[in-house]
Amino acid sequence: MHSKGLIELGRGLMVVVDLYAKEKVRIPSSSFWFRRTYRHKNWLLTSYHELEIALLTGTIVQPESVPDLNWLESDAGRIISRIFEQLIERTESANITVLADSLQNYVGGISRCLAVSEALQIFKAIAPILRSYISRQQIGTTEDTTEPAERLAITELYAFALLNLLLSFSNQLERLDPVSLGAIIESVDWLKRETLYTGVVLPRKVIEEIEFVRDRLEFEFRIEGKIVSPFWLQKEMAALGYVRFLAEATSAILEGVEITFGNEIRQQLAQKNYVVVAQLVQRGLEACTKLSNHFAKFERSHNEYVLLNRSGEYEWPKIDWNEFQKRIASLREGLVTALAESSAALAKLPLIESWPDFFGHSYTVLSEECFTAMADGREELFRVVFPAFFKLALEGNERLRQKFLSDARNIQLSIEPLADLMALSGYAAVFSKLDNKNFWELVEYCWNQYFALFAEDSQKRHVIQLLCLAVEPTLRIAPRSVMRTRWQQMCEGVFVARGLASERDFWRGARDSEPKHPSALVRIFSRSRYLFNDPCVVFLAFYAFKRPEAASLEKPRRVISLERDLQRSTENDLDE
Repeated sequence: MHSKGLIELGRGLMVVVDLYAKEKVRIPSSSFWFRRTYRHKNWLLTSYHELEIALLTGTIVQPESVPDLNWLESDAGRIISRIFEQLIERTESANITVLADSLQNYVGGISRCLAVSEALQIFKAIAPILRSYISRQQIGTTEDTTEPAERLAITELYAFALLNLLLSFSNQLERLDPVSLGAIIESVDWLKRETLYTGVVLPRKVIEEIEFVRDRLEFEFRIEGKIVSPFWLQKEMAALGYVRFLAEATSAILEGVEITFGNEIRQQLAQKNYVVVAQLVQRGLEACTKLSNHFAKFERSHNEYVLLNRSGEYEWPKIDWNEFQKRIASLREGLVTALAESSAALAKLPLIESWPDFFGHSYTVLSEECFTAMADGREELFRVVFPAFFKLALEGNERLRQKFLSDARNIQLSIEPLADLMALSGYAAVFSKLDNKNFWELVEYCWNQYFALFAEDSQKRHVIQLLCLAVEPTLRIAPRSVMRTRWQQMCEGVFVARGLASERDFWRGARDSEPKHPSALVRIFSRSRYLFNDPCVVFLAFYAFKRPEAASLEKPRRVISLERDLQRSTENDLDE
């Protein structure tokens, strides 16, 4: 079949599955529309008469015939995966991209019908093929960037399919609160089977529980002549189905994200395919944020549904939401670590406007992770991200210097990466003193290694003079200066949480009394006007002007002021 026909066939199948997901809720679970499959029984739980027959005849316990609720999606996934294989054999990246775009759209559409297992089944059938294609060779910069760009687009689309699945699922699930579910149950006429299948979007687990209740209420009606089970019990059973569905769906989605981003990134990293790693990290970090936020919303919904368990007769699934959040946090840390390991290679990529700015993304993410690692006291993560960011900051300084070399008005922007590096280095001194951590030792080591690259003292003095420019007053607000202000606000939150400052002190501009902490630096940092000394000034005072090459240099006024405050505070300690 020619390529256009393959594309149309693949899209057509996706349309069919999408429409089928909307109508599937009208089909009873016991319908023979669903292909039958065999399920073997547990000998320890099988009825006596079946065991006796098996023993007397020397046979096995006969398997039972059960409906395969996902047979159509399974077949569709297999056919679509074959279509992708055919396109890959023909190396038609553009057509693969077109079909991958349809995939992410229709996976979201299927999930919008709360058919999460069906959507994941199709995704899992196709994802390995796309991963294999992306990994065929390293994506690098060539004169013709068309083919690498298309492979990056495929990476983006198949990664986004999971995000689309999560968002569509969450949006639909939000409409199914306990009140809405109660209204649906109340509208059911238990003596009319057709009222169970009105087309209202419900998870199959809920439909199965409703069918379970209907069979028992029908028996109850035959014996009693009326339905005597209270409405709250009917609603409870539907809620049980909802919770079972939620437990399965959330676990499956998280597992899919861990495989797609965690496992895949490790494989790409081992193959030194750093561009693909960077692309997956971008979407992976977004996935972690969205998972964390939406799982918190699911937890609130779960807690509301658990309140409907009034009888206590049935075992409800226990969902460990804290464990989910830990897995998400662990995945995120793995993504950041992978980005740090890829950063040196990403720094060598030329700037191509048709490609994402992988260098800028890694610079921004790693700088943020450096600060949050210190604020959270995570020394192991800091040991990974700070050396990587150190090199990126130097590369960023050089890139901007080359860009604005003949632009006197903007040349000062080239100092911004150095200002970021100095600020993080200054925070390392503060947080090391705050919590008795070893952030500063690593920072000092990195700077020592950098200065060792210069043979002459005059070169080292020139570097220190350049660093001093970062603390010079300026009327211009650079984008990175706003990000450093954000770090200041986050640092303020840490100090307030520790009781070393309060929001009232912030608005008044200073504390009436010095906070209690053994470190003079921490005390000064927390009681200064607007709570903060500039962390860049801290770095200059604690490192740059302690170097022997700086002895002949004039210190900035703010450095002198900080040193004087430190000496005064230390002397007060001795007096006490």
